[in-house]
Amino acid sequence: MDKIEYKSRFNFNRGQESTKKQLVLPILLASLTGVVLGVCLLILFKSQAAQPIVETIPAPQAAAGQPANSVYGAAELPGVSLTVWQVGVFSEQAKVEQERTTLAQKGVTAVPRGTGPIHLFAGAAPDKKAGEALGTKLTELKVNHFVKEYGITPLSGVIEGVPAADAKQIERLLSQEVKIAEALLKADSAGGKALRDQWSALAADAKTAGESLVKGGQQENAAALQLLHQQLGEAAAAAHENKGVLDVQGRLIQFFVSYEILGAKLVKIR
Repeated sequence: MDKIEYKSRFNFNRGQESTKKQLVLPILLASLTGVVLGVCLLILFKSQAAQPIVETIPAPQAAAGQPANSVYGAAELPGVSLTVWQVGVFSEQAKVEQERTTLAQKGVTAVPRGTGPIHLFAGAAPDKKAGEALGTKLTELKVNHFVKEYGITPLSGVIEGVPAADAKQIERLLSQEVKIAEALLKADSAGGKALRDQWSALAADAKTAGESLVKGGQQENAAALQLLHQQLGEAAAAAHENKGVLDVQGRLIQFFVSYEILGAKLVKIR
């Protein structure tokens, strides 16, 4: 009887040990999994605490083919094809000013164009034959010169800072002034008076155009536009008053060079 009881207890103990052995592996795996999960969560929360998530809103980009300024108007400026009388070309500004002073003493207005090399123009005409009087006068004064072609490229683009209607008004003003200047190249005294009257009729438009540019933040171009209008008026007055070919031509070539510079700054190519 004792043997049977002992054997029964022995089998029971062996069963318990077997059951314990079977539970060891799952317990170890569960413990290990819990540790790993805990470490991962700790790292995750620590990372988030050190580096919070920030949502960045990208800066707005201008649409392709449009200026960054949200206000703008389309404009087209006419090109000009001229024959000019060049009286010098230099690489240094100091020499340009020295030559201009020398020529001024002879009554010749030399207008610089470009930045390197810098060309000096004394006048312009529709073609070489139309400018023979200017060439003859330069020869009499013993001023070295030669004739060359001078083209101002037409521009098509937008004027920033001004609405469409204002841009069109500026376009019309400059187109009309170019037509007057081209007509002055061939005008006599009577023609000069008629063209001066046409120029005077543009005074209100020139003022409005300048104000539009100032409102659009283009104070420098507004001042250049007013100066351009003034230069054209002086050329028309000189033609009407028969002040001579050198005076008229000097003022006209100044107008055309100023127009070229202003156009390049004013109209942004799309």
